[in-house]
Amino acid sequence: MRTATLLAMALAALACAGVRVKTETTPGVDFSALETFAQAPPDEAAPRVKDAVHAEIAKQLEAKGFRPAPHDDADFVVAFRASAYRKARLRNAGDPDATYYRIEKYVAGTLVIDVFPMGSSAPIWHGVGEVDVANERYAERAATRAVRAILQEFPPGSDGGTP
Repeated sequence: MRTATLLAMALAALACAGVRVKTETTPGVDFSALETFAQAPPDEAAPRVKDAVHAEIAKQLEAKGFRPAPHDDADFVVAFRASAYRKARLRNAGDPDATYYRIEKYVAGTLVIDVFPMGSSAPIWHGVGEVDVANERYAERAATRAVRAILQEFPPGSDGGTP
């Protein structure tokens, strides 16, 4: 059983590789009381990315034992924002002993997921994931990887388990 748990954790970590995640939690919140969720309408994002993120959030929360509910009946609401921007970095030209570098351009995507208790505008949990996207064709895949990596930290102290 322990081997299977370790293997599952390793596979989850591999699936989320390359996603830099930061989370913040409001102190004193009892996350064990949360059972049902609803999703807020997403901010502006490419339609395919928006749909992929929306679906992956539901999938990950349901896998943790949370149940979807109508907005007015949910214990908490999940909102997300996605953005992408072009960046550049210096890379060694291929020879570790070389002193010359090349400029590598890439797209960085940022996904922010916030959890609000029903009836509040103050988040009780905030997660941010940043991932490098090879190009726009892979934006959906990168976004779903980011969702998995961010929600691996929710609820706090769960180690990816159920509420």
